[in-house]
Amino acid sequence: MQSSVPRPTRLMRLLSARRVVPALLWGAITACCFADETVAEKPPVLDLPALVRACLERGERTVVIPRGVHRLPETGVRLAGISDIVIDGAGATLLATSFRQNALALRDCRNVTLRGFTLDYDPLPFTQATITRRAGDGRWLEFRMHDGYAALEGEYAVRRAHVFDGATRLWKKNAPDLYPTAVRMTGPREGRVELNLPAGLVREIQAGDLLAFNVRRSSAIMLGAGCEDICVEEVTVHSAPGAAIIARFVAGEKNTFRRVVISRGPTPPGATEPRLLSASADGINYAYARHGPLIERCEFSFHGDDSINLHGVVFPVVKRDGPRVLWTMRPVSGDPFERIVRAGDALRLLAPDTFLPGAGLAIKSFERADLPGDWSATARAVWPSFKQQTRLTFYKVTLAEDSDAPAAGAFFDIPATFSPRYAIRDCHFHDHRAHGMRIMAPHGVIENNRVERVRGTAIGLAGEYVFWREAGWPRDVRVAGNIIRDAGQGAGFGTAVTPYIRGAVSLFAHLDPATTPAPGCLRDIVIEDNVIEVENCTGIDINAASDVVVRRNRVRISSPANTDAPAPLPVAVSHSERVSIE
Repeated sequence: MQSSVPRPTRLMRLLSARRVVPALLWGAITACCFADETVAEKPPVLDLPALVRACLERGERTVVIPRGVHRLPETGVRLAGISDIVIDGAGATLLATSFRQNALALRDCRNVTLRGFTLDYDPLPFTQATITRRAGDGRWLEFRMHDGYAALEGEYAVRRAHVFDGATRLWKKNAPDLYPTAVRMTGPREGRVELNLPAGLVREIQAGDLLAFNVRRSSAIMLGAGCEDICVEEVTVHSAPGAAIIARFVAGEKNTFRRVVISRGPTPPGATEPRLLSASADGINYAYARHGPLIERCEFSFHGDDSINLHGVVFPVVKRDGPRVLWTMRPVSGDPFERIVRAGDALRLLAPDTFLPGAGLAIKSFERADLPGDWSATARAVWPSFKQQTRLTFYKVTLAEDSDAPAAGAFFDIPATFSPRYAIRDCHFHDHRAHGMRIMAPHGVIENNRVERVRGTAIGLAGEYVFWREAGWPRDVRVAGNIIRDAGQGAGFGTAVTPYIRGAVSLFAHLDPATTPAPGCLRDIVIEDNVIEVENCTGIDINAASDVVVRRNRVRISSPANTDAPAPLPVAVSHSERVSIE
């Protein structure tokens, strides 16, 4: 993405040639010395770590990123071991330049505030096109790439596409996500996707609709292990080759996301069509932490997955060594669970088939360690969501007391690591794929948010123990004062496509089969004072729950557009106990 920037005056060229200008003063000098004449050239590369070091050496606690557009190195920006500092980028736009690296990654940082900047990518991590023809049976679509966007070649040749309405440029109502069996270019700017979907699912897609193909590689902002009390505020994310923000293994009780905006960015140079996508995946995905985040006054839109995803993890038992030692593993490299699991934490046994929580065993120690042998077949069997396992991390778990449970082949979770005690309030989530909020964490408040025109449920409370293996079962959660409009706009919502998620607010269990009764997975839930206006889904759907209070909600359902769906209800209850509806 080239930018038009002012041509330097003779004074600037002279200063630059003699290298007498300190880096921290460069932004101020350029603001004074640019002439009016412009020329297209790439913005300068920002050395943010150098700015941070210089600031700390002067004993200052606020790093000011110069206003204007800055490119980031292909390796991204890595900050580690800094504390008690504000990085203020008001008026600055940072352009990340690699799909495979986080634009900005923090590790072992404490009390750091990221403020004010806009984050974008050049090149963009997606491309887009207009559908020119479709087969009568929906088996293929032909398209023409939009000028100014990449052809479906190299990293862009993904088998993942989203359909947008050609007139409104919003996500196409009742159209499915597309996972083509083949994608190929048939000319310099023309192409074709082959599909294998039932004709009923693709009937809404027409010539003139739009396609976005997104590249999922890495998040824009990563808050990694050892980060504590990080604040991200007034930051705008225009694109990301994955989630906008991911937090993993963070510490502290004050991790805050305030007035963060995820939105479609400006039209690229040379393009005549505005962007269709912002981030390629979730807005904020926060997991494996002992305390959840505060998320307030944010606005997320046009991204490729959930707005908020809070979760823990399911562990398999792959081996037992006596009555106190068991081995478990993860299908990734180097996840530092030993940093957040503590002596005395409960290892909670999970029932077969339903994953209902059972008795807890006290943990004495949780260590990363090597386990000899070829465990790839076990890994593929344990994680159906992963297509291949090339990297595995093993953990040795020592129990505080003798026990024969859990046996090899069983599953357990550790509730202390589910990101509990969170608050999501006063946010606006709209016009994006998947769910507004996908919550698998206990002890939380979700209040006074607006969720509009999302393809899945607006607020979903459930564990994903079977497919994604994302624990756990929420309990002690209050959902209050939210305004929900036009949830469930994806194809087949609430039918055989997603039989376990049926409501604008959904308490559910994703089990196999989906009809498995599992009352008591979710407990102590209050749903009150919400306004829900939907067309093709139930207002509040309660499944696999116990001790639920539903009161003072206003639910309005218009005639469903999807005739395949069962008649929606204001409140539906199944496989649950002690549900009070007022």
